[in-house]
Amino acid sequence: MKHLVYGLAFCCLLSAQSHADSMARQVDDGAFDGLYEQAAGWSSPSMAAQITATVNTFFGRQDLNTSLKEHIPSPRTECLGPGQDSSSQQSGSDWLLDAVEYYRILMLNENHYRIESRLFLWRLLPALKARGFSWLGVETLNPKGPLRDGAYGPEDGYYSGEPAFTALLRRAQELGITLFAYEAAPAPSGSTRQERLLHREMGQAQAIEAVFRDMPPREKMLIFAGWSHIAENPIIDDEGGSQTWMAAYLKQAVQSDPLTVDLATCRFPSTDPMNGMDGRVNINDDGVVLVNGQYKGVVDAQIALPADPDKQSSPEYYRQLLGVPVKSPPEFLPEATPILIQAHRADRLGLLADDRVLLYPGEALPLYLTPGFEYVLRAQDGDGRVLGKKTVSVP
Repeated sequence: MKHLVYGLAFCCLLSAQSHADSMARQVDDGAFDGLYEQAAGWSSPSMAAQITATVNTFFGRQDLNTSLKEHIPSPRTECLGPGQDSSSQQSGSDWLLDAVEYYRILMLNENHYRIESRLFLWRLLPALKARGFSWLGVETLNPKGPLRDGAYGPEDGYYSGEPAFTALLRRAQELGITLFAYEAAPAPSGSTRQERLLHREMGQAQAIEAVFRDMPPREKMLIFAGWSHIAENPIIDDEGGSQTWMAAYLKQAVQSDPLTVDLATCRFPSTDPMNGMDGRVNINDDGVVLVNGQYKGVVDAQIALPADPDKQSSPEYYRQLLGVPVKSPPEFLPEATPILIQAHRADRLGLLADDRVLLYPGEALPLYLTPGFEYVLRAQDGDGRVLGKKTVSVP
C-alpha cells in the first residue's frame, strides 16, 4: 500500500488556488533554484522527494527521479498476478476505445511525478473526442467560478505547467473539448488532515456532478486525476483503515457507473515508446480485464505503459513523443552551473513554454517541438535571469 500513502499525502497538499498560482508563476519565470529549495524545505523526506520529483518533470528531467527512489515508489514492471500469463495481453488503447462505447464518464489516473499517463491520453484524445468525449476535467485547475465565466487553459493549473500536460490541454482546446475545473474550495481553517481529505474528495465529486448534469445528454466526460481519486470503492490500508475517494462519491451522486482505468501502477520494458504508448491490458480467458496491486477491486481496468529498460532512464525516453528533436544552441550550454532552456512558439509568447529542459554542465539535451512553427528559445539561470534568446524555425 505504499502508493496509497504517497497519493494520500500529495493529494492533500495541492488544493489551494494560491499554491497553484505560485507554481505557475515560478515555472513560467524559469526560477528553478527557488522551486528546488522549496521542495527540499519539507521536513518529511518523502514529501520533499515527491515535490522534488514533480519539479523535475516541470523541467524535462523525469530521469533524475531515479535518485529519489528510496523515498518515492516506482511503477511495477511485473503486473501479472499468480497463474497469469503474458499471452493474455492486448493493446490497451484498442481495448479502451471499444470499452468506452458503454460509458458517459471515463476516469483515468496518473502518477503526478511521471509524465507517461499524460502522453497516453494526449495520443488517444482525438479518438476519444470522435467517440463523444467533449468535456475534460483536470485536477488542480484553478476554479474561476461558474464554468461559463471563462475558458480554461494550461496556464490555469498546477501540474499543467509540465510540457506534456501543457500539450495535452492544448490538444483538447484544438479538438474543441471543453476544459473544466473541479477543485474544491479549501477546507475550513483548523480542519484535521482527514477532514481536509473528506472535504476535497466530496467537493471534487460535487463539482464534477454539476458539470455532468449540465452536459447535453449525448455528450461524454473525461476525468484525469491523480492516483486514488478514481477508486470506485473504499481502499483498505494495511492497518485495516478505509478511505473513500472522489469516484465513489461521484458514482453515488450521478447514478452513472464510470469506467475507471488505472494508468499509474504498471509498466512494461520497451525500447520503443512511440509504439509502446498504446499500452497493454491483461485479459483472462473469460474476457475480463485483470487488475493487480493496490487498485484491485476498486477500479475497472489497468493499462500498463512502456518504461525505459535502462534502469537509469533516459531524459528523452518519453519527451521524444512531444515532437522532433531540436538541438540546444551551443552558446546556451552550461559550463559551470545549470541552465534552463525554454521554447515558446512565436505566435504565443507569454503563454506556457512548449518545451523546456534543465541542463547541467556537460549536458547538451535537445528540446522536442512540433514541426512547422517558429520558436523563441530562452536560456535562464537558477534565478530566472535571461542569459540569451534565439529564434529558430522547425521545418
